[in-house]
Amino acid sequence: MIITALEALGLVAALTAFVLVRGSRRLPGMLRTAALGLLAMLALGHLANVLETLGQTWADTLADQLSILTPLLWGLFLLENGRGYLSARLRASDEQLRFFLDAVPTSVAWLDADTQLLGFSQAWAQALPKSRTGAALGAVLPTQLPELERAVRQCLTGEAQRVQSQPEETTQSQDGSERHFCWSICRWSHPDRPAPGALLLLQEVTAAHEAEAKRQAAADELGRNQRLAHVGQIAAGAAHDFNNFLQVIEAAVFELDADARQTEIMRNVRSALDSARELTRSMLRVGAEPAKLSEAVDLVALVREMTRPLGYALGRRHRLEVTFPKLAQLPVKGRAARLQQALLNLAINARDATPNGGAIEIILSAEGGEAVVCVRDFGVGMSASDRQRLFQPFFTTKGANGSGLGLNVVQAVVTEHGGKIEVDSAAGQGATFTLRFPLLSRSTASASQPAARLQ
Repeated sequence: MIITALEALGLVAALTAFVLVRGSRRLPGMLRTAALGLLAMLALGHLANVLETLGQTWADTLADQLSILTPLLWGLFLLENGRGYLSARLRASDEQLRFFLDAVPTSVAWLDADTQLLGFSQAWAQALPKSRTGAALGAVLPTQLPELERAVRQCLTGEAQRVQSQPEETTQSQDGSERHFCWSICRWSHPDRPAPGALLLLQEVTAAHEAEAKRQAAADELGRNQRLAHVGQIAAGAAHDFNNFLQVIEAAVFELDADARQTEIMRNVRSALDSARELTRSMLRVGAEPAKLSEAVDLVALVREMTRPLGYALGRRHRLEVTFPKLAQLPVKGRAARLQQALLNLAINARDATPNGGAIEIILSAEGGEAVVCVRDFGVGMSASDRQRLFQPFFTTKGANGSGLGLNVVQAVVTEHGGKIEVDSAAGQGATFTLRFPLLSRSTASASQPAARLQ
């Protein structure tokens, strides 16, 4: 009777535990199922033993079978309990790592052996919003980084323990702009993971590059301005002395005017002297208030007067071709000497751009209330990058033979006269400089066709 009572108490205890576990929500699913199965098996075993003591012989066979299954279920229960413990430990380890990495301002992620994301810091999530646990690294990177991907493979295969960018990796985005990244990756082993992974630190430094480029551009601009100020001081002194020499030359020219055989030559010399004198006055006015443009200048007459002096400046290997409009005049408001200075600079640039000689064209026309002057050559041309820097002071493609100030002077003259300047050029295809100035009288600004050509 005592054995029967003990077995009955075991049956009641097993059923009570079964009911309590079944109503509990604190155990994980698989662990709860295993515990319920084990308790049910224990209850059946106690029931079979009670029935056996009461004389039911068939219950003995059932009790033997249950005694065999109970250790098996107990082993499964222990295995599931151990698995749950290891999973909890792994989650706690990952949470601890995440806590520390979230405090790091740099984007950090840890990868498994298949280069999939196991986790990442908040900074990583903000920088790469497509990131999610289990995603492949290549799918979340903002652009292709072949050096980084190669370094990840080296760390995962054990070829290297740590690799970092030297000093950074530069790549192009889809819109063609450059992007710059610094990264460092090291091999990373977790005690609860079978295969080693990698810990990756990634930071985009494109904004820092752009800021440095702007700073460098500002420094270059400041340097150019300082050089221009220095040149202006030197030019003012040189202009003063040069003006004195011009007075000596003009006195000598006055003595030669009596020779009628040199009338045409002397007229050109006097014109050049007038232009040189105006140039020196302009240099001496550096820093002063700009003079008002009250003089009416006829571009047709101005270019006619400059035809022969320009021919002298271009030399024998180059041929000057001038195309005049049908309009008798192209009057603009300005200063003749400054306009001559701009045309002379453009013509000499065209000469230097055609070292093998050839034609240099000057074309005058009127378009939509504007006087248009085109200077065209068929020489070496220029690249797109050169065109962007064309009017910067001291920028030249002529090496030691150029000062880099001629086109800057042309731009200054055009700006003074309220005009616009356009450049059309490509490498090996020559260049066309188009100057546009407001016509004084709109009534004479109707479109015209080219007329006679002087050579």
